[in-house]
Amino acid sequence: MPKIPDMDLRMAEVVRRALSAINKNKYAVGGAMALRGHGIVRETRDLDVFLLEDARYAIFDSLRKEGFKIFAINEPIHFWAVLPKFRRYLPDYRVDLLITVISVEMDAIENPVISKIIGKNAFIFPATELAASKFISGRPQDLQDLIRMVNFGLVEFGKVKRAIQSVTEDDAIEFQRWWSETFC
Repeated sequence: MPKIPDMDLRMAEVVRRALSAINKNKYAVGGAMALRGHGIVRETRDLDVFLLEDARYAIFDSLRKEGFKIFAINEPIHFWAVLPKFRRYLPDYRVDLLITVISVEMDAIENPVISKIIGKNAFIFPATELAASKFISGRPQDLQDLIRMVNFGLVEFGKVKRAIQSVTEDDAIEFQRWWSETFC
């Protein structure tokens, strides 16, 4: 695998400190940092951490001990953890704490891949669940990430379709249509 370029120093500090704080808990990193863990770099200024409701308070406490402040964004499912010295940069340089609500995210937390992000071990979304979550989100940036994952050889159509199907049949049908239009 080629060398992954370094990230912005402020973001690197956020990632390093957050991963140090939460690594004894059950979670999975998604988003652009999970892509990085799979060898694909997309610049980002947040760390998406997916967790189960029952791990919420332990992870919040671990982050607070590391110096993070926790803010409710869309309680009870979305919070930010921010180092006070980077607060003036919001919405950049933060940890997004996302309480999982769909099966694809739960599967990623239950069966994560261990990867290194800036030299720290991290539990990340497996490629199939990451691809499925990117498609389900529907954001243009996430669909571009999915195309990059396919081009990088990380995505198997059938596995991703089944993962999406576990959430909704309509999305699985849309995924098949999108795949045909994009790659065939």
